[in-house]
Amino acid sequence: MMAQRLAGYGFVTAAFLMPVLGVVAPLGIAPLGGLLALATAPLVVRTGAMRRLPRAIVILPALLVVWGAISASWAIDPREALGGAAKLALSTLAGQVTVAAALEVEGHWRRRIGLALLVAVLLAGCVLIVEYLTGNGVTYVRQLLAHGSISLLRSSLGRGAVIVAMVAPAAIVLGLSHRFRWGLGALALVLVGLFLGDSLSTRLAVALAILAAVVSLLRPPGLLRAVAVATILLIVAIPMAAQRMPDPHHTFQNWRWLPMSSHHRMTIWGFTGQHIAEKPIWGWGMEASRSIPGADEEIQVWRYDPDGTRTNVGLREPLLPLHPHNAVLQVWLELGLPGAALLAAFLLAVLRVLSRIDPARRVERAAGLAAFVGTFVVATVSYGFWQSWWQASMWLAAALLALASRPAEVANTVAIDRAAE
Repeated sequence: MMAQRLAGYGFVTAAFLMPVLGVVAPLGIAPLGGLLALATAPLVVRTGAMRRLPRAIVILPALLVVWGAISASWAIDPREALGGAAKLALSTLAGQVTVAAALEVEGHWRRRIGLALLVAVLLAGCVLIVEYLTGNGVTYVRQLLAHGSISLLRSSLGRGAVIVAMVAPAAIVLGLSHRFRWGLGALALVLVGLFLGDSLSTRLAVALAILAAVVSLLRPPGLLRAVAVATILLIVAIPMAAQRMPDPHHTFQNWRWLPMSSHHRMTIWGFTGQHIAEKPIWGWGMEASRSIPGADEEIQVWRYDPDGTRTNVGLREPLLPLHPHNAVLQVWLELGLPGAALLAAFLLAVLRVLSRIDPARRVERAAGLAAFVGTFVVATVSYGFWQSWWQASMWLAAALLALASRPAEVANTVAIDRAAE
């Protein structure tokens, strides 16, 4: 009983803190994931819950960690590579423990967890909407309080918007299960409000996630198989497209519809694609993005009038600041073909888990597919894939969705079995 109580309160706390931290201090999600893993570990050990996880979900991330450690033997900075592999190992283990625990928590905790998650998402969503409606007013106030001046024109709450979008599918499933209609209506407004922000990646992820959910609810035959094929094609095509990225000077002059930040991403991806082509099989080694030759160089691009006169509109772009802002490119760049194959296999394993959800449970299947699509979109246009806060966010969102999507009879069976012991 103590292990159940500890895990239950741990999930309630994490469900509330994750969206709040996403807005206030997103890097704090990494220690939150670690603490939740510690809180749920007694339950996982006591019940042998790790055995309930699909074997591929356990083995494939472990193999990726091992391959990352092996790559230290040819990495530019072996110590950095080993350190990155060690951090990934801890994030992976904590995430797997948390997901396993989500399958064992007694059913009566789901209502409390759902309520905590909905309240936190609405609180975070209100802050985000105020930020957007006031022209990034929250960001300005934070900068004034912290530095006494304003230096950032873009919103600093982009990661918070991503976290809210990531946990929204679990919040919707839990809200429907426990008839929190007030929360679901407000959550719909929050999701609409995310389109007011200046983050193109968040808007794209939310739009495609909603589209995936709607299509899933229509239950077309072979949908998950089509998503699986598209995922594999993207993992193969993304590095090939990056190698053929047009010259940054040309795109800055002629693609004026492209936001400045998106132009910089294209510059980064083009540079990354060229270096993937140099070592496509083995890669440059774990965490090599930080030390790739030429990564710290910068290019200056300008716009010109039709008569050739240079305007004052220009942009100075580092070629590769720390990471490629694309999970697929980062894995290809650092871990080569074996790493990309392991990533593809893991994503297929996740889709296989979704395919095992009873087709009659349309909401759960739709929520799972929406979470998969939305997270994949964000991962391929933003953030460093190995960053601890991002790894923890993905695992925590998966754990909450796994808990939310459990059939009611399974949740009740867990409680009955525990009471009989």
